[in-house]
Amino acid sequence: MPMDAVFLRALTEEIRPRLTGMKIDKIFQPTRDQVIFHFRGNLKLLLCAGANAPRAHFTRLVKENPATPPMFCMLLRKYLLGARIIEISQPPVERLIRMELDCADELGRSSRRSLILEAMGRRSNLILLDESGRIIDCLRRVDSEMSANRQILPGLFYYYPDAGDRLPFIQESEAHFRDRLNENIKNYPEKNPEKFLLENYFGFSPLMAREIIFRTRGETEGRICDFTQSEQERFCQEFLKFQDDVIKNKFTPYCLKRDGVPAEFSCLPVSQYGETWERYPDFSELMDAFYDARDRRERVKIRGAELLRAAKTALERTRRKLILQEKDYQISQNREEYRIKGDLITANLYQIRRGENILICENFYSENNNQIKIALDPALSPQKNAAAYYKRYAKLRNAEKYLDEQIQKARQDIFYLESVLEELERAESEQDFLDIRRELIENGFLRASGDKNNKNNKNKIILKQPVNRENLIFRAVIGC
Repeated sequence: MPMDAVFLRALTEEIRPRLTGMKIDKIFQPTRDQVIFHFRGNLKLLLCAGANAPRAHFTRLVKENPATPPMFCMLLRKYLLGARIIEISQPPVERLIRMELDCADELGRSSRRSLILEAMGRRSNLILLDESGRIIDCLRRVDSEMSANRQILPGLFYYYPDAGDRLPFIQESEAHFRDRLNENIKNYPEKNPEKFLLENYFGFSPLMAREIIFRTRGETEGRICDFTQSEQERFCQEFLKFQDDVIKNKFTPYCLKRDGVPAEFSCLPVSQYGETWERYPDFSELMDAFYDARDRRERVKIRGAELLRAAKTALERTRRKLILQEKDYQISQNREEYRIKGDLITANLYQIRRGENILICENFYSENNNQIKIALDPALSPQKNAAAYYKRYAKLRNAEKYLDEQIQKARQDIFYLESVLEELERAESEQDFLDIRRELIENGFLRASGDKNNKNNKNKIILKQPVNRENLIFRAVIGC
């Protein structure tokens, strides 16, 4: 279930009675989007304005705070530290929570401040207002370039988001609902009943709209013109029951788990999935469990992505190295050519004059004693020219064994890294990735950062890039 106005109402009803009259003792901002207020009795309120997880609830989780508090945290400490909470409210089915606080100004006089959490997806925000309703500052400033209709900037008066022409569903009457439904059936018979609810009423989430339809017909698809007379009546009654449950705050924290992992949450019974929902003691515990599990999954995904990237890089590097080694191995197979040239120079020393750059002689190693041209270094004596060819032959002969070993090792490494990639595709838990990472380090493909004092780099994955000195020397020799 998304964090819609109904679920936010349930959270508001839970935190209001415990916080009204309490003083804020400490304020922290562990992440960019999260602010935590500490109260007496080890009570902590989490306000999150993250795009994918806006919410407000009590938390028992321990979060690490940055060494230097962010600017917004310092602002909240300046205005709200020691403030007493007077009231916590939610405008009718709006996706926001408003906290009214009694504070002391710079001269110690009592003044009123308001802190508003807007839980509206990517437009979520935390906004601090003075007693006249002007914005002191906010977590995310919104200028005219970002929104032509609604700016959120220091000094401007704050206004609630525009709900458009839709009516808050808790203010709808039975007679008016029937009239709207009949009007839409007459004028827009092909309309989906979910679209009918979302277009006409404010405060609905798509999930709860589909739940009302499912309770009416046993399915979520269809058209409003397909409703029989009895289904129209049932549709109206299900809407009114949902409305009554919200008005009377008949909320229960439910969580849907798949394979033991929290997948969905709701404040009202949901039957459309056909699965069993687990009940939690309170909404704050549900929120802690749900988002803590989700954060752990995100960390696992990030760690898995890092390992996957490192393993692929190591695999590509090993494949490129194997290509070069196989090429060098082929060169080493032609080493007899250098020995033969050394022998022919030695056999024809008598006819080579110093300073000549070429020797033309019979090749007695060939079947027909064909003539051969042998390049000479004019700066060397005939004997040293022969020695140079023998030296190249010896290096290639010695390199053959070394390259054969390195090629076999590279092929084994490729096979191993391909199996690691398969394991990474199947890995599910954080421990799986830790085991694979440890194995890659033990096999020399990864190394951890050596800076043990830097917490940010402590678990950083760094790909090892060993320099093979012998191979570099060998390539230099055969390339001359």
